[in-house]
Amino acid sequence: MDLLVKDDSPTQISDAIKDMLYARTAEKVNTATPNIMNSVFDGEQPEVTAEVEQEVETPEEEEN
Repeated sequence: MDLLVKDDSPTQISDAIKDMLYARTAEKVNTATPNIMNSVFDGEQPEVTAEVEQEVETPEEEEN
């Protein structure tokens, strides 16, 4: 409302509204994330054990 009273440009008003909405949304997401994680993983912390094996061909193997 302050922006409307100050006669700021419509672009500045729109940007200010977007910023406020993004901030509120980010706050809600950060609040909900732990609850969702606990419900998906039954309160357990998931283990990260992704191992990737890569085969590297040597120049000798390429000639055969």
